[in-house]
Formats: sequence, structure tokens, C-alpha cells
Amino acid sequence: MLSRSRSSQSFRGFTLIELLVVISIIALLISILLPALGKARKSARLTISQSNMAQLLKANASYNNDNKGKLPYLPSYAAGQEAWLSQGIRPADVTPGNIAGVFTWSFAGKNCGPDYWSVGRGKTFDMMANVRPLNRYLTAATIPAPPGPKRWNKASVDPDRTSTQIPVLKDPSDRVGHQQAYPNPNKDNSSCYDDVGTSYQTNLRGWQDLFDKTGDFGGAWQTFVARMQLGDQFSPSLLVFAKDEWGDITLESTDPKTQVKNGYDDYNRSVLGFMDGHAKYTKVRPGNTKESVINDDYWVTFPDWTKYKY
Repeated sequence: MLSRSRSSQSFRGFTLIELLVVISIIALLISILLPALGKARKSARLTISQSNMAQLLKANASYNNDNKGKLPYLPSYAAGQEAWLSQGIRPADVTPGNIAGVFTWSFAGKNCGPDYWSVGRGKTFDMMANVRPLNRYLTAATIPAPPGPKRWNKASVDPDRTSTQIPVLKDPSDRVGHQQAYPNPNKDNSSCYDDVGTSYQTNLRGWQDLFDKTGDFGGAWQTFVARMQLGDQFSPSLLVFAKDEWGDITLESTDPKTQVKNGYDDYNRSVLGFMDGHAKYTKVRPGNTKESVINDDYWVTFPDWTKYKY
């Protein structure tokens, strides 16, 4: 009878060449799969961002319908937003002379971050979440107001500044914002969402153009709002209501050859939201020229509407 002990059995392992071949095959497969996975991830993030923008546009339409055609533009007032809120004053009741500042995040969003916007010049733009017009259409959360008509300070209301979240206003590509030192990255490296409460910004380019032309701060604001409401009736498929901040950074560049890399690793592209309710991820044109802001794809300012009176 044939017998053999376990110790007498021979075992053959992998040779060095075989191991190298296996490793090479794995590396090749990874190199093939990673770009595809990256594209799928990017596509998913863009889908989320455009869906967020679509919900924002629906909220804008609902607000417009509930307020007799008005748009959710809310500047900062010289008296302080807490004061006019406590006195029951509505935005429509405030005269142009009382406007202290206009900014792109007052329409919706959570509270501004606790550090930069609670001191100095930043106070003018420290808009509270509980008075941003579209929030009640975007979240069911109860947004706390600071006590009394006093202006916020970072020491006493940090929990209120950070506890309320409105996820629909957060762009998945929003890694760092640019509002504190525009167009440079925020000094504290905070995202746009955590810094000013929203990754998406309203389009105020039309106001800037009017103010540059007339020098009338409040008057330009009133004309701008009237024109946006008129544009909602005449050119809603072209007129931009909101965009991610990469749209502003690209459009405000004075060099037509500028290449602005956004959070999706694309150049000169932005998620735009139009007055008719559609959202699109599209190429925007740098250079700060007439063709870059008024073209066949989008309007971020107005054509010559001097014939209209307001």
C-alpha cells in the first residue's frame, strides 16, 4: 500500500514573474475603470446640483405667484434687518434711500457663518435665515430668530448660525467659497454654503450695470427689480435668475481668455437657473463684454430697454 506523510507533500507557490503579471493586470483594470467611475460620480453630482436648482426655481415661481408677481429680492437696510423685521416692515415698504447693501444670497439659505459676517463691514450682509424669502418654500424646518431687534453677534448665536440646514441649497461641488475676498477663496476655507448660507446665488448683474451707469444705488435697485419682473414675462427662457458662484467668477473676468476651473473640474461652466424654471449646466463666456452677458444661450443683464419706463 502506498503511503505518504503530510510533510512529504510538495507545495508550489507563485513565482515573482507571476506575481508581477497579476499586479500589472490589476493596475491596468484600475486605470481603465477609474476614469469611468470618475465620470459617473461627476454625472451624479451634476444631476443633484441641477435638481437643487430646479427646486429653487420652483420655490421662486411659488413665491412669485403668492406675491402678485414680485421676486424674492431682499437688500439690507440702513436700520438693520432685525429692526425692520421686529417692526413688521416688508421689503416692498422700504424706500431706496434706506438700502444699505445688495448681495446675492439674501433670497434663500441658512444663516451666515459665525465669524466673518458678524463684524465690521460684513454686518451689512449678515442676512438672517428666518427672513430670507424663499426659505419657507424650501424647508419645513423652524428657523429661529435672534432675540429682539439687536444685531447678531457670533458669541451669543453660534448655535442658531450652525444648527439650521437647508440641504437643497448645497452644491455637491462646493468645496470653498469666494465671497469674503471675492474672487479669491475664503480666508477660512469655508464652503460658500457654510459661509453665506447657499451655494447658489441670485443674478444681480443687471443691477451692477445700472448702478455703474447712473451712480444711483437705490434707484438702480428699483429699476433692476422691475426689469427682472418684466423679463420674466418677455424672455424667461433666456434670463438667468440664479447660478452657482463659478458663473459670477467667470463672467466678471475682464480677460476673454480666462480659464476658470470650477468644482467639477471643468473650465468656464456653470449651473444656471432660468426664469422659466429650467436649469442647465452650460458654458459661460468670460471677458465682461456684451457678448459674454447677452447671447443666444443666456442673459445675465438686459438689452437696451430704455424705451420702458418705471
